[in-house]
Amino acid sequence: AVMAAAAASTTAQAAPAAVVRVEKAALCTAIQDLEPVDPQTGPEARVVAGPVCLWLVVSAKPPPATVRVAWHAGGKKVSETQLRVRRPRVRTWAWKTVWPGRWKAEVLDDSGAPLASLEFEVAPKPRLSPAPFPKPG
Repeated sequence: AVMAAAAASTTAQAAPAAVVRVEKAALCTAIQDLEPVDPQTGPEARVVAGPVCLWLVVSAKPPPATVRVAWHAGGKKVSETQLRVRRPRVRTWAWKTVWPGRWKAEVLDDSGAPLASLEFEVAPKPRLSPAPFPKPG
């Protein structure tokens, strides 16, 4: 009976798992005043190669919690970023330098279950045409 009571008290002290939700998600290339600049959210999202940001509004009950952003290029996972949710509702973001092709940013909870995802196309950076030489004269 003593052993059962000890096991019960250990179980009672374990913190309940946080319920985590992604309320908003958008791709952008800049953040201003904690908000995305020119956000893109739909299936037609398109960015130019270089740094891109996945901006999120995440809620956690109770906080703290952790979410992960998995970045996929051409169907293959290329990196993962961990974000800490310290309050019941936060704005947070993850940066990734992307290259041309089809991409997906996927937000996962602690167990690896998907919470949200955005698929997007990355276009090559436009090449600058060389400036014409000035005419001698």
